Amino acid sequence: MSRCRKNSDAMPHCVLSMASEGERETPEQKQKHTSTNPKATQAIERLMAKHDPILLFASKLLPPDKAADASALYAWCRRLDEICDNEDNAHDPKMVNDQLGVWQTRFEALWTPTTAAASGNDNDNDNDNDNNNNDYPEDEYLMDLALRDCIEKYQGGDSTSTTTSTNRNSLLTRVPFDDMIEGMKSDAVEGRRIETMEELELYAYRVAGTVGLMLLPLLLSDETDNNGNNNDNDHGADADARPSTLLAIGKAREPAICLGKAIQLVNILRDATQDAKLGRIYLPQTMLRDEGVDDESILAVALEPTASGDRNDDSQSQSPASVTPRGYKTVVQTVSGRAEELLAEAEAGKDTLPAPLGPLFVQIIVELYRDYLDELRRRDYDNLSSIGGIDRVKISTLRKVLASLRAFAKVGKEAIFGRR
Repeated sequence: MSRCRKNSDAMPHCVLSMASEGERETPEQKQKHTSTNPKATQAIERLMAKHDPILLFASKLLPPDKAADASALYAWCRRLDEICDNEDNAHDPKMVNDQLGVWQTRFEALWTPTTAAASGNDNDNDNDNDNNNNDYPEDEYLMDLALRDCIEKYQGGDSTSTTTSTNRNSLLTRVPFDDMIEGMKSDAVEGRRIETMEELELYAYRVAGTVGLMLLPLLLSDETDNNGNNNDNDHGADADARPSTLLAIGKAREPAICLGKAIQLVNILRDATQDAKLGRIYLPQTMLRDEGVDDESILAVALEPTASGDRNDDSQSQSPASVTPRGYKTVVQTVSGRAEELLAEAEAGKDTLPAPLGPLFVQIIVELYRDYLDELRRRDYDNLSSIGGIDRVKISTLRKVLASLRAFAKVGKEAIFGRR
């Protein structure tokens, strides 16, 4: 639970907010650049309407090419999320692994010449059903094709080549996709545990930091960078533009990964009780052992049915099992400190994204997640005991608004006076 919901929280808002940085296009340009099959667009819109209706509205405000690409990435991450966090699957690792295996096979097919040739690159709706010879629903197939269109657009050279994952000229490679799948597979076990802080950060990169890597080509490229959008006479412009975009992506890479990892660490801390109910403990075992904390003492508090850790209760009425161990709080504090460091690194690198909305979006996320860390600090790093019957660390709507206003003020001040 602490995993892919983070992707769906951070990734779509990031895509749909910053993708709007592209210049508004003429009707002719829109028609040229919007190659995604209309049926695929409709399938993704149905998915967004079910899970994120606000994002569906926001997507209508974007240039069609950016909206199509961002939505295709959203749909891929969201559906992967559903495999791992679906309530029907949560307690059946074998079922999750089987479904991830099918998902991996489908993803492999997106990078093969056979699939691209079979699916074509036109909008002939009459051929949609003929191309779907798979054992999954048509909407799933159509959303896969939308991602394939996105992949092709940001490739260097032959977009159907199996070597594109290592093509140095590709704006988008398959590496972050493969890494995310690996992160999901690591959760498909009974009693999920993480041994060290290094392993926790690797996990955070795989399931959240990868999102930033998927987004950077969309955010930092323009039409001349994308082979799929150019005719045969455009190769000169494409050759000139791609190196500068690759350089920009390189500069933005580390801040993007830091932001994703920070979001993931904070959400792990926010969701400790919900994860424990699924048998998952994400805090590093080595750190817990050093503090004398075992799994049983964590689960005893997290699974307490009466929420007796509520600070509004009489503390003397609490049973010993309901008290969060001091050593556990120390580990939460340490992980919180690392999350703050990652937020600071992301904040320092926010200007690597297109201004003004790119830096503003990053600053808003940083301020919001600092507030979550402040709330953990206010709770004395007790993220297991419920407060008011709520077992997830939350902040109020007012605090979210104030955090956003702080972000506007900081970015505006820096734009006028520069950084100090």
